[in-house]
Amino acid sequence: MSTIKVNTIQSNTTAGVDVNSPLETVPSIDVTGSASIGGGLNVTGVVTATSFSGALTGNATGLSGTPNITVGTIGATSLNASGVVTATSFSGSGANLTGIGGTTDVRTNSLVVSGITTVAAGSAAAPSITPTGDSDTGIFFPSADTIAIAEGGSEALRIDSSSNLQFNSGYGSVATAYGCRAWVNFNGTSTVAIRASGNVSSITDHGTGDYTVTFTTAMPDADYAATFGTVRNDAAVRGGNFVCLHRNQAGGGTLPASGSLRITTPEAASSAFDAANVDMPIIYVAIFR
Repeated sequence: MSTIKVNTIQSNTTAGVDVNSPLETVPSIDVTGSASIGGGLNVTGVVTATSFSGALTGNATGLSGTPNITVGTIGATSLNASGVVTATSFSGSGANLTGIGGTTDVRTNSLVVSGITTVAAGSAAAPSITPTGDSDTGIFFPSADTIAIAEGGSEALRIDSSSNLQFNSGYGSVATAYGCRAWVNFNGTSTVAIRASGNVSSITDHGTGDYTVTFTTAMPDADYAATFGTVRNDAAVRGGNFVCLHRNQAGGGTLPASGSLRITTPEAASSAFDAANVDMPIIYVAIFR
């Protein structure tokens, strides 16, 4: 097999130039039509083409200035593109995938993040996390250790740095909600029975009109507010009935505790303070803290 060493091969004809022997040390080859190479092509300089088709294997470096490169699969340690990279799929760890910060729109069907995702703080008018097509509704972060939700550009709910839940539900503005921490509706006659309750584990019957309400989850302290209610006892000829904190004839009693509250249901006398306890069929208790 012979070797052809030339400085330039140039053809301006549509027929092209067929060279069956290997070419070595060719400074430049200009082809205005097409070049068909059955073997291999080793280039140490620059290859400029308006289009390229076929399989590209090995190490392709220095690809720049090309307006459009379409390939089936790209395996590379780095890829720099100043335009748009369109792919039907992407695989890999993505550990070195950088430079997305300047992208205005990254879309995906699903996103799984094993690390930390950081977003801008946002505002009520422009939350940092929003659904498609509703840019003024979503989640934002108004200050440190605070999470808020906006609806229609206005703040609707907030969890502040003290873990207080604040929302606007008839308040006129977002304000801290002090919820009912425990409640119960029970029958105080015969065998005491709870009809319905929240955060109340049991009712202890100490005798006629004397009960202890025990909370499932204790209050943080005993400085809560309790409200009571009952029905009128038609058998009481001198007055009605009411619910109050526990007392005894000596004026003492059991003080509220963080885990329970003792109450009595005395009969309200109309003439003298001799109210004796009576069992009531319906008793309500609610605790606020």
